[in-house]
Formats: sequence, C-alpha cells, structure tokens
Amino acid sequence: MAMHEPLATEQPTPPCFLCALDPHTCSLERLEGVLITVGETELDGGTLPWVTLQVGEEAYASIILTRYYRDFIRSLRALGGSLERRRLLLRVYHLPPAGKATTHGERRVERYRANVYTLAVLEPETILNITDLNQAEYCARQYLLGLLAPSGASSAALRGNLVHACFKELLKEQDRGRYIRGAGQRAQEEPLATLHRHLESKLAQARIDLALLNTSAEEMRAEVAPHLASLSNWFDRQRTTLWDLPADSDETEDNQVVLGGNLVRAETFLLAPEIGLRGRLDLLWQQNGRRRLLELKTGGASGSLPRSAHKWQVQGYHALLTVRRESRMKKALATLLYSGTPQEAQDFGIPFSIRQLQQVNLRAIHWF
Repeated sequence: MAMHEPLATEQPTPPCFLCALDPHTCSLERLEGVLITVGETELDGGTLPWVTLQVGEEAYASIILTRYYRDFIRSLRALGGSLERRRLLLRVYHLPPAGKATTHGERRVERYRANVYTLAVLEPETILNITDLNQAEYCARQYLLGLLAPSGASSAALRGNLVHACFKELLKEQDRGRYIRGAGQRAQEEPLATLHRHLESKLAQARIDLALLNTSAEEMRAEVAPHLASLSNWFDRQRTTLWDLPADSDETEDNQVVLGGNLVRAETFLLAPEIGLRGRLDLLWQQNGRRRLLELKTGGASGSLPRSAHKWQVQGYHALLTVRRESRMKKALATLLYSGTPQEAQDFGIPFSIRQLQQVNLRAIHWF
C-alpha cells in the first residue's frame, strides 16, 4: 500500500466534474487527507457512515457520508487496530457547505455532510484498469494472478481481435466515405465487403500468430465470418442513425476524423486520476455536443443478455467519460454490442446515473 503525507487543502484543484450532474453546485470541490477513524451514526431515522480525515498538519475534517458507503466503512473497521497507522488516503469530491466546526481534544474539526452526488475515492493515486476490476468480480485475486502468470494466446482471443479490428475499420471508413470529399468508389462498397476486405489484410498481418497457434488462415476466416455477417446486418440497420455529422470535414490521424468539433476514434484510452481509473474504449465518437461509446463483445452470446459483468464494464467507461466531460457536452450515450448472436448483432443501450457512478467507485474501493 502506498504511503502518503497529508495534503494541504490549499493545493490547486480541477473543476468539479460532479457539478455537471447535480442541479446544485458544490461549496467545496475536493477535500483529501489521511483516514484517522471511521464509524456510523444514527441520523434522520437511519444509520449513516462517517470518516475523519487529517487534511493538514493540524487540520481535520469529519464527513458524514451517504448510506452507499456503509459496507466500505464496515470493511475498514474490520481491519482492526489503528486505522491512522495505515496511512490510507481518501479524496472526497463535491461537498455542500461545512457545518459548525467543533473541537475534539485540542483538535479543531470541520464538519460536512455529503449529499448523493458526493464521491469518496480511496487511494486515488493507485490507477486501476476497468477490465481488471471486472475480472476481479469473479475472484479478488484474479488481477494479481494475471500479473504473475499472464494468459497466453488462444484462437478465441485472436478471433476476437480480428473481429474488433475489422469492425472498427468499417465504422471509420464508412464515416470517411460519407463525409470526406473524394472518397472514391469505396464509398459505395457494401459493409460486408468492407469487413472481409479488412479481414484479409488483418489475416496477412497475423501470420506469425496463426503459426504459433497452429491454425490456418482458412480456419480462422471460417470462425470470424459469422461475426462479420452479424455485424454487417446490424450496421445496415443502424447506419442512418449512427452519425448526424455536417458535410465538411478535415481528416487528421489515421484513427480519427474531425468535423467542426466532431470526431470518431477507435481504441480510445481514457485516464481519470480523479477517481483512480483508466480504460480503453472500443469506439468513441463525438457529434453535435454529445459523446457516444460502443463496446463490442465477440465471445459467446448465449443465455440472458446483456451480461451483468459487461454492463458493469460499460458503466466503468461511462464513469471515465463523466470525469473527462467538457462542460458543453451532454451526457454520453453507450451501446453494448454482441456479434455472436445469430443473423444480426444484438445491441443494448446502457444508461448511466449518479447511482452507477457510485457503484463503479465502490467496486474500485473494495478492490483494496
């Protein structure tokens, strides 16, 4: 566990990303310090958790949190011994005005009561991966085991990589074909033909991987083909609603198209040190002041869909976009897409609210 010195509250802080969700702006954007003690109190007919932080050399703050954090506080109490010696850093965002300060012994303690939009982040300087947290739901040791013994290559993993690569190229290329002048004859190419054209290119690049797996290009092509057909049918139905971009555009990098503030990107890496999380989105596009993310799943699609672990992963990406959101941006949309469903890929819209943001954060907290 990382060691921390108490951080003074006068350090500059970024704008509060939670004010974009809460109808009421906060009084204190961020407060952080070392956990001194925790507990629960009876208030307004319920039991609420609280924490006391050392936020400076001689400064302390006590915060009554919402009921979301009861399990977290109980886990800390179960550690036993002096919590102060563990030097755990807690960062709290979006606080209402402080109540009346009190004196405990010789310590002056500022008192706050969180609202439902307040977010408490444990050890934010330890950056966790959204995918790693998702795997940890199955077993808390999964992440550490993966570091010690990374999983090897497999036909299923290669198949998934190929499907992802082809689909991303389809989305980028079709967007260029519609909106970039001089796109040529490929602008009229059918989606399935585009997917298979990129598959041949990706298979040629994967010759070494195929050899290591003792798999032929023909065998892999046969495995990938149903997924491409399913995605093609989905794209045919969705293409008129995926983009509403203006006609003029400027192409920049190979994986990005910018149109007067609009953009389309694949394999987008997002880092949110504010909440100690990072992740890589399959596809992100921005249009007319709104962002939209898409997560593609190429594994088995049997049973009840969408799977809870996949919904959690998309909500994690939602959380990253919420932290990185510009003030002019509307709430992001999110789609979870399964290419393994017969005939046509099946999509699900994944909603997001402050409750989901709290759940994502609490899952990261429980990782510790």
